[in-house]
Amino acid sequence: MKNLIANAHDDLQQIFGTPKISIYNPPDAPAAFGGFIAFAIRFFLIIAAFSMLVYLLWGAFEYISSQGEKENIDKARRKMVNAVIGILIVFAVLTIYSYVAGDILGIIKRTDEGWQFILPRIGE
Repeated sequence: MKNLIANAHDDLQQIFGTPKISIYNPPDAPAAFGGFIAFAIRFFLIIAAFSMLVYLLWGAFEYISSQGEKENIDKARRKMVNAVIGILIVFAVLTIYSYVAGDILGIIKRTDEGWQFILPRIGE
């Protein structure tokens, strides 16, 4: 059984490769924390996009089912516009954060794999 698990582990590493940073054994704490921040930002973007899609579809459904009533059409249109404005605000904040943290403060380094957070350390 142990040999089967070891072989499965080796097969998975051949298929997916060896992870660069392991959550269970990070090379250093700031790198692991930077990876957590990058994950949190990606997770927030996914939640924001999903919420925008749900709110947009909700507004579209209300628009379709409004039966021509002007008040219901306006409410549905406002929902759809607010969904688009909300996602634009999220991306504007992300762009400003990327500029300030990356270009001005030097905390973020853009790589081909995404953002790499370089957290300042005391004594360096």
